[in-house]
Amino acid sequence: MSQRSQTCPVCRATYAHLPQHLVKFHGVANPDEKKLLLQLSSGRIKATFKCAVPHCTARVKRLDRHNAEVHMDMEAHILQAYVSEAKTKHIMNELSSLRASKPTIPLATFLDVGSPLATSTPADPVPSTSFAVPVPSPSVPGTSTQSDSVVFVPETQFTPGTCTTELVVSEESMQPSCSDPTCIMEKKEMEKKILELQSQLRFGTDDCKNPVCQLKSAELSRYVQKFVMSPTIKLRKKFSRRDSFRRGENPKYEKLLQRFADFCSGCNPSMKKKDNVNTCVSHVRRFLIHAGEGRLLKGDFIFLRDSTCISR
Repeated sequence: MSQRSQTCPVCRATYAHLPQHLVKFHGVANPDEKKLLLQLSSGRIKATFKCAVPHCTARVKRLDRHNAEVHMDMEAHILQAYVSEAKTKHIMNELSSLRASKPTIPLATFLDVGSPLATSTPADPVPSTSFAVPVPSPSVPGTSTQSDSVVFVPETQFTPGTCTTELVVSEESMQPSCSDPTCIMEKKEMEKKILELQSQLRFGTDDCKNPVCQLKSAELSRYVQKFVMSPTIKLRKKFSRRDSFRRGENPKYEKLLQRFADFCSGCNPSMKKKDNVNTCVSHVRRFLIHAGEGRLLKGDFIFLRDSTCISR
């Protein structure tokens, strides 16, 4: 990674060209929002900050100078953390003010509204899946007269950053609340259904709704597409000055070109002279191959009588 690489304040990944990443990946179209995000990543912010040190209400432009003059008894890494916190709060306030102004180009990120994962896609609220299974009243006389009894109370527990959902069944609900055979059979069927749903939730094949997983999946799909498409790229043939035939099997025109090269070089040629002669020979060879059109290997140059091949 180059020395100018920066960490994206939205997805916390490192990129060499952060402005392009914000526009293409996160869809940041508002120039003011883009400017604030770049300032948050680089830390170069020109504004008046409120000191983040507890019990300090100073508002200064140079937090480093203020810390060196006032909070000199604190350690350097702690002061650096306070400086970063103050700059982050300033950027968040600016983003909130920008969002409150209702700009023409809407904001694409949600850092200022308290998104739990700070991504360009807000986290969907997790609906509560707690429900009660009503059991019909027993028909046998002398049994419980309760009209509806709760048998299972599954609860969905969702933890940010994970993709597993567990069903929690209370122990009290597992105890039989009715002695009617019909109720017992229905209870067993409901237990089987709950186990099936639990297995589907744990080992489901559907796409995960977690925004972090969606971001990683999109990034992984791009890498996979690049990897799959890379072998299909045709590589340029490596240039070589070597002839494709042996010296003993040179065609007649190659022998003639060699004599032409010896004649042009003369006695004891310099390196520059040899290079110029080789260039002239290559030009003549290209002309013969182009004008010959497959007749060059016949051993004669009768095709040169046709002036049309020269004009082409």
